[in-house]
Amino acid sequence: MQTHNVTILQASEGHWLYNGETFGRAVQLAPSASPDDWREVTDAEKEEIERKEEEEAQIHSLT
Repeated sequence: MQTHNVTILQASEGHWLYNGETFGRAVQLAPSASPDDWREVTDAEKEEIERKEEEEAQIHSLT
């Protein structure tokens, strides 16, 4: 029998977890991942990040 321990991060109510490219309300970390790679953002911050990412994607598609 094998035992596997996993780390699951759960965002506070009204928040999202964000690691610079992915959002989630709960995140299961890979064994090599660190919780320090994630931070909590509010719904408003998430929307602003997504808006900026969309603008950057549109700029890159024009070049």
